[in-house]
Amino acid sequence: MLDGWRQERVLEIDAAERVRKAEMEAAEKIPRAYAGAVADLSQKLGQWLKGLYQAGHLNDTLVVLTSDHGEGLAENDPRGAGVRRAGHGGGLWEESTRIPL
Repeated sequence: MLDGWRQERVLEIDAAERVRKAEMEAAEKIPRAYAGAVADLSQKLGQWLKGLYQAGHLNDTLVVLTSDHGEGLAENDPRGAGVRRAGHGGGLWEESTRIPL
């Protein structure tokens, strides 16, 4: 039987491992969800352009598309841990600077 301090430490390690595993499992879904959102937007943009064409307004319409840097999906994970975390604030990578605004 472990004394109180050791038992507490074992529980902390177990909890941290469960959190890490849950993060990894959830993070595997992030790139697919992001790609799905991009595909959905692309499909809706196509419908909108088709509507302009069918209404006879495509040739007299200027369409301007802009973007921000997108989501960081840990492509450049400095920890090398392979843990994907979506979001901002992880660093400024060259890929992020090549997005036309």
